Amino acid sequence: MQASSMFFVVLAVLLAFGIAWFQYSKKAIPKKLARLLAGLRFFSVLGLLLLLINPQLEKNEFSIEKPMLTVLADNTESIAYLEGQNSLAQVFESLTQDADLQERFQLNSFVFGDKLGAPDSLSFDAQVSDISKALKTIQDTGGTGNEAIVLLTDGNQTLGADYSFLNFRPNITIYPVVIGDTTKVDDLSITNVNVNTYAFLKNKFPVEATVVYSGEERVQKEFTIRLDNTIVYKESLNFSAQDNTKTINTLIAASRVGVKNLQISIATLTQEKNTANNTRVAAIEVIDEKTKVSLVSDIKHPDLGLFIKSIEANEQRKVTVYKSGMADSQMEETDVFILYQPTNAFKSVFDHIKKSGAGCLIVTGTQTDWRFLSQIAPGVSKTPFNQYEEILPVKNNGFSSFDISAFSMEGFPPLNSVLGELSVEGKPDILAYQNIKGTTLESPLFFIKEDGAKKAYLLGENVWKWRVQTYRNTGSFESFDNFVDQLMLYLTDNQRKERLNVRYERLYGPEVTPVISAAFFDKSYRFVSDASVMISITDEKTATIRSFPMLLTGTNYTADIADLPAGNYSFIVTVENTNYSKKGSFKVLDFALEEQFTSANDEKLLQLAESTGGTLVYKDGVSELTNLLSTDSKYVPIQKTTKIKVSLIDFRWLLLFLVITLAVEWFVLKYNGLL
Repeated sequence: MQASSMFFVVLAVLLAFGIAWFQYSKKAIPKKLARLLAGLRFFSVLGLLLLLINPQLEKNEFSIEKPMLTVLADNTESIAYLEGQNSLAQVFESLTQDADLQERFQLNSFVFGDKLGAPDSLSFDAQVSDISKALKTIQDTGGTGNEAIVLLTDGNQTLGADYSFLNFRPNITIYPVVIGDTTKVDDLSITNVNVNTYAFLKNKFPVEATVVYSGEERVQKEFTIRLDNTIVYKESLNFSAQDNTKTINTLIAASRVGVKNLQISIATLTQEKNTANNTRVAAIEVIDEKTKVSLVSDIKHPDLGLFIKSIEANEQRKVTVYKSGMADSQMEETDVFILYQPTNAFKSVFDHIKKSGAGCLIVTGTQTDWRFLSQIAPGVSKTPFNQYEEILPVKNNGFSSFDISAFSMEGFPPLNSVLGELSVEGKPDILAYQNIKGTTLESPLFFIKEDGAKKAYLLGENVWKWRVQTYRNTGSFESFDNFVDQLMLYLTDNQRKERLNVRYERLYGPEVTPVISAAFFDKSYRFVSDASVMISITDEKTATIRSFPMLLTGTNYTADIADLPAGNYSFIVTVENTNYSKKGSFKVLDFALEEQFTSANDEKLLQLAESTGGTLVYKDGVSELTNLLSTDSKYVPIQKTTKIKVSLIDFRWLLLFLVITLAVEWFVLKYNGLL
């Protein structure tokens, strides 16, 4: 209680005493009755005064905080392939149902494949395993106290970063439990295949494959590559215990247009246990044209390298850098222009764009001639001042020119631009707004504006930092490169916006999300959320047709095709009660990533345990692990005391006491005829 409150409380006691004494000390009533009435009046007045003063009192609340224990169970097909599903299920149940662990820990349990799932979904049917993602998710949601993670797995991972090299907080300890046979057997396997998504007709495309041998004896086996069942490459490989890894790099000719099947194989060993990993399949689409992108700039800047890298991540596109004085023949060959910080030297390029209707991306910055650009770019102008500013992007989820639902701008650093008053006429489709010094403005930073041709404007330089931040956020450049790819696709299409857009992959393997998505827009190109969108998928081998509605997911309609068997399929997406439809085709690859392993990888799991101070446990040692967790002194519940301030008016008993004293005083006065 504060000193000022204490002063008023003392004053209230004195005042209550004075009022009670003054009222009953001089009345002609018996002394005992006077003292009783004075006491009742004293407490009544004191209670009222205390409620008016309402002093703050400190109250201690006690709580028990248990350390966190998370049990992670591998839910992938490799567990079943190594015949460890029964063992894992028994260990999982014994740990999650253990009474001592439940009393000592805040116990959580999950299963994982490519992502975390509820413990009741343990079915060993996940097609890929990402152990690193599961562990990072648990770490990101943890607290500051000591935490234990029990990892039930065979240690074989087919997706994500190498979990044995992850960095964990010092308060996290991981106890891997090895599931499956750890006996090493002689085996030949193709562990990695790198093939481009696209190849160009009459060109050669690279194929890289890694073959690993596990065994002691010297062996010689034939390595082959088949393109649509035709052998296009063959090599004899020699292996030994010391020389056990071979990487093959070769070039294959693309002679016909279409989706081509690749089968990469290594001959099997005598009595080899696992032959599924001797073959890998892939596919490549052979196309006969490239989109030519001209990057026009008179200055050197890291952004130029960004655009080249990001655009050419799609092999259908070729970027060539020119200065503003490019020849007419070079402009005629260009499909899309990127004009980087244009000045009046770019006039001939702008004239060609106006005449040809080619799409373009205009990027401005600190060296842009805004006087020239305001004159030559219809409806976009800026009055610059001699001062620079940093602008943060704020994504506009209402952007509709193309789908950006999978693109995040979270944590993106600011772009540099010239301070000035921006004016954009008409109704641009804004992709990102400006945020300057913490204030989000209505002015666009990134927007689309059509004036006979499709133009995109990005009003800031140092875009290369955005691509770097995407890698920091997701561990790859894919999200940013896909966004740039969609932007290029939009600018390449010189026709008007389509009301029905469909997105899908040509090839679906274990590492590709098996989803087809569609978006439908009204005449004003606003997304329609109540449309009835249907998809019909035809198996080209059996001619079987499956039709079902696509589900609304955010700003897309999606169809999950995870249950389709391997094969070639065609489909058509239609919007009921309209004339809009889109056709396409895709291939589902026949390849099981999780069946590529012959034994559990206890070596990596041991490395993971040692890096976090944990212990590697085999399935027969689970009882010892339970005892260790139940008795380890660093995993003990902690009693926490929280001091909170409570107002006196919150004590209901004080109000009750006040009512009682007033009622008793009135009753005594009435009974003795003093009222």
